Amino acid sequence: MNYKKIETHFDFLRYDKGSVRNVNEYVYGSNSLNSREIFAQRKKYQLIHPDASMEDLEGKKLDEFFTYLGSEVAVGRAMPISFWATGQAAYGRIDSNKNYIYPKEFYYKQVNNTNNSGESVFVLNFVADAFEDLMKYIKIEKKKFLAEDDFLSNDIQPVRGLQLLAPLHTNIMNAHYEAFKTMLIENSKLNSGVIDFESFLDHFLNTYGSLALKEYPLSRTGLLQSNKISPNASGLCLEISKEDHDKDQPKKEKYLNSPNYHFYTAAAAQFGFMVDKNAPWRLVANIYSPKMRPYIQKYFQNYSNEGWTTPNLDHSHYYMGYTNSLIEGAENPKQSIQTKEIKNFADDIPVAQHSHIITKDGEVSIEIAPAGGVASDGKLIGKGVADHTHGIDASEPIKDWSPLDFYEKFYVKTSITDVQDVKETIINMYQKLISDLPMVNVLQTCFDAKDSIDGYFVDGANVKTKFKKIPRKPYEAEKYGDLFWIKTYVIMRMSEMGKDSLIDHDNLNKVMSDVNQLYYFVDKSAALIYINNHLKQYY
Repeated sequence: MNYKKIETHFDFLRYDKGSVRNVNEYVYGSNSLNSREIFAQRKKYQLIHPDASMEDLEGKKLDEFFTYLGSEVAVGRAMPISFWATGQAAYGRIDSNKNYIYPKEFYYKQVNNTNNSGESVFVLNFVADAFEDLMKYIKIEKKKFLAEDDFLSNDIQPVRGLQLLAPLHTNIMNAHYEAFKTMLIENSKLNSGVIDFESFLDHFLNTYGSLALKEYPLSRTGLLQSNKISPNASGLCLEISKEDHDKDQPKKEKYLNSPNYHFYTAAAAQFGFMVDKNAPWRLVANIYSPKMRPYIQKYFQNYSNEGWTTPNLDHSHYYMGYTNSLIEGAENPKQSIQTKEIKNFADDIPVAQHSHIITKDGEVSIEIAPAGGVASDGKLIGKGVADHTHGIDASEPIKDWSPLDFYEKFYVKTSITDVQDVKETIINMYQKLISDLPMVNVLQTCFDAKDSIDGYFVDGANVKTKFKKIPRKPYEAEKYGDLFWIKTYVIMRMSEMGKDSLIDHDNLNKVMSDVNQLYYFVDKSAALIYINNHLKQYY
């Protein structure tokens, strides 16, 4: 099975990649051009861009770009960002220690919109807050003095926000399985060699993986490192239009040539946003901006461990045991603490007994239960209560947080779960293969019994070969411990980064020897951190 055939299983990934100039100059850059023309036209677009004077930013490495974003030079500046530039491509998907990250669901927030599209747009909570203030500001200012154009004169609405990592990752895993299964169906010799888990793993990582894993990474780290996922996966991006990322001329005509473009980029900067140089409709939160910091600060709070909630609907609740870490770590809200005692303020009928689940910083959300609550006999015991929330007062703000504190709070490091995710993915693939293609033809050698003497075959015996169907062997978990999967992960990540040719087995054995020491004499977490740091040398 060749690479082109493998590619067909990944068609769902064919989506858009994320005034000192001649305004009449045509730029016809698009992905339909040949490589030489694409380079020339993309370069031309950069040169006629209003922020062409900032082209030096595109040459910065990742750590240099982070440093620049936090420097005094960048403060208040209408900052562009180019996700096509090497040092900026992974912004929001990698922290300042080069750990790949994705947003915690706990901090998602829906952005208000009235576009009637039926689509919900989510980003990180502080991004939503800053964006809504920016839109209010633009709405006020455009009534005063902004010129008519096809851009800011229209009603600006968020149309695209967070791209979720999990569904895309699942789709890619499924596509890998289907592509590999097709390869086995089409190649009987290869299929006959996959009789147990070890032979499956060998052919999946080497025969198949050498073609596919670099282009379509299987690990979450590899996916975030690739161009198969949008910058929007960071939770820091909001798009105000669904434009074609491919073609440069419409970008120039609608946005760059707008008499309001400089106002737009300057206003964005005042609320802590950068504007995507190659997709001007995309706003990107600059977490290093002092203008964005107050929006982030709102969520860096310590909350009272116990006390009375703020009143709502004639009552409040007493809660105990609240901690930020408890709530942030609760995968299921019902694992969080419940409010206990209730205080009624109504003079007539008391509010029915009910409880809430604390699910967000400083907020108590109602538990799913009959409105108003019920007594043990099933009858209502008081005034019915509609769905509602209460607040928890913050005891004090956390003001001295750093960029690393920011990443720890709002993001999950893929290195924490990647090995386990890869293990489960590969095992599930093999078990599905056993279910879909349980039998395999293997070539066996047979001798005619009449050519044997006392059970031994003589020279010139009539030897025959024939295919026999046998079942693939089941996965035996006890054979494959944590260290096996850590080594498998390292080899797979090298393939994903296109560095498999650099795998030196002597060096790999030394690395695994260090991992063994950490695993047995410290813990598994230390071994995973070591592997993660070892792989950073390649990106």
